[in-house]
Amino acid sequence: MKVLQSSLLRSEPAETLRRASRHPLIARVADGLVRAEVDATERVLLLVSGGSDSMALLVAMAALADRVSSSTRSSIAVLTVDHGLREESAMEVQLVASAARALGIETCVCERVEVEADANILAAARDARYQVAVTVARRLAIRTLVVAHQAEDCAESLLLALERGDGLESLARLRPKRIMHDWHGVAIARPLLNIPRAELRAFLTDCTVDWIEDPSNALHARGAMREEPAIASLVERVARGLGNLADEALECIAWRERCITEILDSDGTSCTRQAFDSLPISFRCALISQMVRKSGGEMSRSMIETAATSDSRAPRRFRSTNGMELTIDARCVRIARSEFTAPRDTRP
Repeated sequence: MKVLQSSLLRSEPAETLRRASRHPLIARVADGLVRAEVDATERVLLLVSGGSDSMALLVAMAALADRVSSSTRSSIAVLTVDHGLREESAMEVQLVASAARALGIETCVCERVEVEADANILAAARDARYQVAVTVARRLAIRTLVVAHQAEDCAESLLLALERGDGLESLARLRPKRIMHDWHGVAIARPLLNIPRAELRAFLTDCTVDWIEDPSNALHARGAMREEPAIASLVERVARGLGNLADEALECIAWRERCITEILDSDGTSCTRQAFDSLPISFRCALISQMVRKSGGEMSRSMIETAATSDSRAPRRFRSTNGMELTIDARCVRIARSEFTAPRDTRP
């Protein structure tokens, strides 16, 4: 564990940038930026907590910008957020801001958010953090938020998704770049996805940069994975073995979406029963989910699976949360406003 110092940079900023620029990890970060479709001169907002992953991102981005020209660092802005959950957090935010400015990043925004102390406090903190990040990005006219999710984050997400029984999307959730439709056009970029945490920490050590350990990380499921040696070792092995699995998942999802688009009608609310039956069951589930979402409703996973596996040619109806109803009969599959008051069909 790193001890909190008065400065996170233990060398002169110019020396830190020189070491970082010559480090072999920099080429991998540059490749990650290409995969995330982030141009070297594009204005971006880095979300930096002071932890090892985000500090490595900060130093690497500053060094890469410095390679082009010192003025290129003006394209980088930094946001650091105080969640107010620990006494030290206000001081830590200032340490991050100080390090960013020392590395030549002029625009550094410190924000404090209010997080309600409930049973899901870490999820609430994450949501508050991203909400303020989108607000700051829009205020600065920046379209890309760059975060420090790395290889173990992918592995942990996969293992937790398997535990929940999630589908193919869980493999592609942490993709290099994702357009967030509810973020007013702000995209999220993740250039470190192929780099393990140990290598990021070794990079910081070589560049004589400290980081901040947040003890609250151990309070959630991911933290438990990191605290238990056997599980942490498994996560590291999974991270190394993931390879291009996320890319392959994205390709499969794209293929599935094309299949669904081809058989749905123009308004996306119906298709023929013959076309529906021609799909694999997982594709049928995705088609039903898409139809339900388009209608503005929700339907449980178990009900979607029941509808997708139905072989009956007699009409069957499945109610969603907003008064819409999915009907499957011998001729078609469609969703429309319910004309019935009967309870939902939950037969297996």
